[in-house]
Amino acid sequence: MANVMQLTVVTPEKVLFNGEIKYLYVPGGAGYFGVLVDHAPMIASIKAGPFEIRTTTGSVIKFTTTHPGFFEVVKNKASILLDAADTASFLRP
Repeated sequence: MANVMQLTVVTPEKVLFNGEIKYLYVPGGAGYFGVLVDHAPMIASIKAGPFEIRTTTGSVIKFTTTHPGFFEVVKNKASILLDAADTASFLRP
């Protein structure tokens, strides 16, 4: 089993994040959910709202989404596809 998950966060304009993470917390269509390493395969809709990523170094990156989108995770590779998003903050451990 891997100790990290690869995550890519993209909008039509650019890649907002591409790297290894330990955890993410996103606003799903039915409410917030968290995803850890070795999560079962999943596709979900994301509603507008903030979400956060915890990187392998312990840093936390918080995003504010401005439009809904989609999330997918398969074999420790996750993607978040959004119409638009802004990085709200970057917190180091």
